[in-house]
Amino acid sequence: MAKQLRTTLGCLFLLQASSALALSTAPDVASYSIKNAISGKSIGSTQSCLKGTTMYSSTAKQGQKLASTDSIFNNAIFATNQDSRCLLKLKNGDKITLGNNTTIKINQSGNNHTLTLWSGSVITNITKKHKWSVLTNQGDATLSTGKFALKSRYQWEADLVSYKSNAKWSSPEASLKGGYILKVREGKTEQLPLNKKIKQIIQQKLSPEHPLVVEALNNFNSNKLKQAKASFTQVQKDFPNNAEAAYYLGAMALKNKQNKTVVKQWEKYAKLEPKKAAERDVIRNLTVIKNKLTNDQVKKMVNNESFYSNEPPEPGTVAVMPFANKGSKKYNIISKGITAMVITDLSKVPGLKVLEREKIQKIIDEIKLSQSGLVDGETAVKAGKIMRAEKMVEGSYSISK
Repeated sequence: MAKQLRTTLGCLFLLQASSALALSTAPDVASYSIKNAISGKSIGSTQSCLKGTTMYSSTAKQGQKLASTDSIFNNAIFATNQDSRCLLKLKNGDKITLGNNTTIKINQSGNNHTLTLWSGSVITNITKKHKWSVLTNQGDATLSTGKFALKSRYQWEADLVSYKSNAKWSSPEASLKGGYILKVREGKTEQLPLNKKIKQIIQQKLSPEHPLVVEALNNFNSNKLKQAKASFTQVQKDFPNNAEAAYYLGAMALKNKQNKTVVKQWEKYAKLEPKKAAERDVIRNLTVIKNKLTNDQVKKMVNNESFYSNEPPEPGTVAVMPFANKGSKKYNIISKGITAMVITDLSKVPGLKVLEREKIQKIIDEIKLSQSGLVDGETAVKAGKIMRAEKMVEGSYSISK
């Protein structure tokens, strides 16, 4: 099998060099569309391909129309050099990441796909019920839905990593459980558990994500904020779950006093890395910024009361006003609890949108501050209109001794 793969590779490169119909070389960092050289039709895209990534295809013949937007990937060769990496996104939703010095060939037929790995390392993210066969000099892997990594070295070494799903290996036959690494050495196999550190090493060595983040961090630390923002934005686009991109995009927005962007990015960061978010004081700063945004919005709404009050109510909305204590003042604190319980119950009713309790309270406080002499009922009605509530819930309680 090894001899066959090596021979095929040499022949294909000779063919592609003389008759390639589509040849694209990525710039330093790029997200671009691959088009059929004859029809100009978009058939797929590469994302975050570092300089040196090349795609060759000779599947389309003169006058031939593509039957599917994925067809140009059939018999297509992708190659990276020692400084290059690439994330390929197929139209069917599957993703393939090429590490440095990696050469692959892709064939597709319905839900069954074949990836020939001549050299290097790949990460596959397989969606839905697609099945992939990965051919190497050492043996073949059968992969189903899930995330896998595969490295091929020389003619006698290979590593297959399964993150969660099961996989199969041929020559010698072996079944790999999710969360394990299969090491193939000179015809013998060994399975080892996969840990967080190994996952990080794989990501750093293969994915374009890591060098992009390093480049963005260098720009940030050198105060080249425009370049840093562009790099981190690219990282977040191609790798939505990258926590560092969310953190630094939020930090740069904070410098520019773009508080809405800060909240959006740092809420994402806190969700991805709750422990680090607490260590970096992100949680506390988020609370302060969100309060400021709410206060600014409330003042604007109260100052423009006539405009907001004349707007039609938003269908299905309900404003729960703070419950009034008719008894001893020492029981005032119970108001929040009762109001919260009512809000929780109403939130479970289909078709109802319960408005923010904190914002309602701030509007009431602002109205009382700017328009003295109003009784509580009048204040509540004004607050409900400003919030464009279709319905309002008011109540009171009294605790007897």
